[in-house]
Amino acid sequence: MPEPITRRGKVTKARIVELAAALMYERGVSATSIEDILTASGTGKSQLYHYFSSKEELVAEVLRHQLQASSAAAEPVPPRHLGGHLRLVPGNGRHAAGPAELPRLPARVDRQ
Repeated sequence: MPEPITRRGKVTKARIVELAAALMYERGVSATSIEDILTASGTGKSQLYHYFSSKEELVAEVLRHQLQASSAAAEPVPPRHLGGHLRLVPGNGRHAAGPAELPRLPARVDRQ
């Protein structure tokens, strides 16, 4: 779905994502319904589906939101503390520790 262009739209979408993230953290993804998210965020069903085509798309956005938040909060580790296992992660110019490949998130979240 396209990103909102107005300030109000951006605030609304962010509110939905943040409250969905909190509910999913507390209850789990399967136990959090769209109705729960609508009630918590104070938005209507048509408004939620304007920003997200499905619960799966909302879950993917919640995961992106959580990853960005945890990345922003993480403190970089100086290279000398990595024990010589420093490598460049292709494509993003950031460093990661360890010789193994980074795990990949599934492109699609299956319904349960």
